[in-house]
Amino acid sequence: MLNKSLLLAAALSVLIRNASAQNYPDINVPSADQRRSLMLEKYKELQRQRKLDDAYKAARNKIPDQKPNDPWRDVRPPPTVPIPK
Repeated sequence: MLNKSLLLAAALSVLIRNASAQNYPDINVPSADQRRSLMLEKYKELQRQRKLDDAYKAARNKIPDQKPNDPWRDVRPPPTVPIPK
């Protein structure tokens, strides 16, 4: 009976030692000043991204519409019946 108790105690100590060896990372909660600066950085980044998007849209609107490219137009015969629109 004593051997079983010692064996059980040894097994439990190994399990407890393994469980207590797990270190949980410290929770890094930013302070109010840090949160304010992070929000300001995010706001500036969003403003910069919005300016880039607006510049991209303006540049795309300057490109004139182009006719579709048909590389086979010289090979195909013209249609005999006009296509209804």
